[in-house]
Amino acid sequence: MKNGFPTRFVVEWIISEKGLVTLRHEKRMGRLEKFLSKIFNAPTEILRPLDEMNSYLWMIMDGTRDLTQIFFEMDKKFQEVIAPVEERVTKSISNFIDLGFVVIVSDYDEIFWNIGPAAISQ
Repeated sequence: MKNGFPTRFVVEWIISEKGLVTLRHEKRMGRLEKFLSKIFNAPTEILRPLDEMNSYLWMIMDGTRDLTQIFFEMDKKFQEVIAPVEERVTKSISNFIDLGFVVIVSDYDEIFWNIGPAAISQ
């Protein structure tokens, strides 16, 4: 992760007037869950609102900043609230990667998908 640029991957998201990000993604369901969701007409998507720090992190993961630059910007904005910045930011980015929301690219030219916000239909 240290040699690359954390970048938002293909996921629908919006930003509120307050600057908070909400992500929308498909639920990961097993066969039984899928069957039951059809019967009960349960939602198959999840809206995941991010807090202030993760919203800001999401916004700056645009493929133009490496991890060191992201640490610097997060520390500058949130100061002691985010200390230790390296540990907390790395954990958040790892969680985004595990969920499939973020990838690490080695060069901005590798980004061929839209990393901008999209309207989420309710």
